[in-house]
Amino acid sequence: MLLTRILTSVEDLNRYSELYFTKSGILVKLSYLKNSHVRIFYKVNNPDKWIAGYVQNGNGDLRYFQSLPSSRNNDFVAQMGVVATDILETGCTFIDRMSPLERHQVYLTLIAEAYMSGKAVLLGGSIIPKVQNYQMLTMPHLLIEEKMEFDGKEILMKQYYGFRSEFLRSSMALFLREFREITVHSLVKTLKRIKVAFRHSQTSISH
Repeated sequence: MLLTRILTSVEDLNRYSELYFTKSGILVKLSYLKNSHVRIFYKVNNPDKWIAGYVQNGNGDLRYFQSLPSSRNNDFVAQMGVVATDILETGCTFIDRMSPLERHQVYLTLIAEAYMSGKAVLLGGSIIPKVQNYQMLTMPHLLIEEKMEFDGKEILMKQYYGFRSEFLRSSMALFLREFREITVHSLVKTLKRIKVAFRHSQTSISH
């Protein structure tokens, strides 16, 4: 089980910005983080090492749209059928290597906070194909798909959204499916260990 807290101090927010930059190569401004909801996760025996985190912003000043012309922003907001302040943007996410159950704790916390925000539309995006595929299971409507230069390579950037009701439904279905897979996998591993231990005990008895 991971511990978690919300960052509020300038020192912590600056640290988050620096940490995210080292992991993604993308700079997140302190002014954006100060006006957002920033959560980190850590292990109880190592509170100084942040192993996961995300940022949620629902104030209408959407970071994903900042590099686009305002006319295009308006078109996208109109496409979603809401005003900008009805949108919750989730981004600046990082998850280090951890157990499947710990990873699900991070995602469940993100899902719960997104739903409890009361926002009508949830907006996400990524340049990482694995993250794109996972997030689009819960935010299935593609908004932007563009090639861009990143770290000397051409990558495909995607932004997508989902409505609050479908986001919760699809998120919980995805979680339950993966939790069953984790449970079955853990059970198989446990049975294998028991089998090996039993064989070892039989060999010891025979000697």
